[in-house]
This record gives sequence, C-alpha cells and structure tokens, in this order.
Amino acid sequence: MKEVVFNYDYLRACMPYTAKNEVRFYLCGIYLGDGFMAATDGHKMILIEDECFDGCDYILPRESVDFFIKKLKTNPMNKNATLKVMDDGFNLMECMGHYEYFKFIDGKFPDVKKVDIPKPEKSEGRPIFNIKYLSDILKSYRILNGSNHQDGLDILCNGDKNSAYIELTSNAHAVLMPMRI
Repeated sequence: MKEVVFNYDYLRACMPYTAKNEVRFYLCGIYLGDGFMAATDGHKMILIEDECFDGCDYILPRESVDFFIKKLKTNPMNKNATLKVMDDGFNLMECMGHYEYFKFIDGKFPDVKKVDIPKPEKSEGRPIFNIKYLSDILKSYRILNGSNHQDGLDILCNGDKNSAYIELTSNAHAVLMPMRI
C-alpha cells in the first residue's frame, strides 16, 4: 500500500479544470504525476508541483473528488488529505474523518509537461480569453492563496495566438488557451 499526504486545497483548486462528460474520459479527473498534481479540460490546465507526489501515476475520478469535497466543505481545519493506494484496486481518500473509496481512472493522461509552457520574461500581444475560463482560474487562485487575497492575476503570453502562463503560487500555475476568432 502506498500513502500520499497532500494539501486538501490542491483538489479544490484542480476541480474547475477537469472535464465533464468528455469523450476523452481521462480528462474527467485529476492527475497525480511524478512530483505534481494536474488537471485539464483541453482549454485550460493547472499544474501544482509538490514532492509529495513523487513516484505517482494516478488519475482520480472527478465524481469521487467532488463527493469528497462536498463532505469536507471548503475549509477543513486540517489541510492534510491522505490518499491510500490499495492493492485490491480500491483506493481511499481521507481527511478529518471523512472518506471516499474509489477506483482510479484507467487511462493515459496527457503529458502535461509537453503542453506546459515556461513563464515568459515579459508579456506580448493581446489574446482574447474566455471569461468563464478566467473565472475558473480566479477560483483556484483564491483557494490556493486565501479567499481574501487581493492581488490580481498576472497573465503572461507570447503573442495573440499563444497560450498564456498565469502564476497562482510559487509552486502552481495555470496555462490558458486563447479563443479562436
């Protein structure tokens, strides 16, 4: 049995990036990769780097994470969640006495490291973004930094048609595709 202890807010921050009812079923989950947690719906992506995920390669189903979050609400006193990877194929998420049993999504998550972009030195161009996606990114920013945090989003891009890099914290950022016009 493998056990991974991580910040519960990472799950909440990743939820707006997961796909719903997607043909590419593996996008309907949160990926725990080797040294990071990530989620994408194909239009926007979040990547949270944390060494607690070293050696991981699991896709948590969106529905199970959603049920888990509904049980815990938004502000548990203990921010540590535990994922127990069991040998029988059933797995367990636990935080403050709340549990969720589930099976991982069996599939290959996209290589987010290939899709990820480096933080640009300066921003160029004026791409147009879907306001709903920006709203989702703002939700994650507030979850990771505290809901009363007043800084704005720093959206950096290299041209009108390129993806934007949006720093959320020192170890988390989002990548947002511009709208096609």
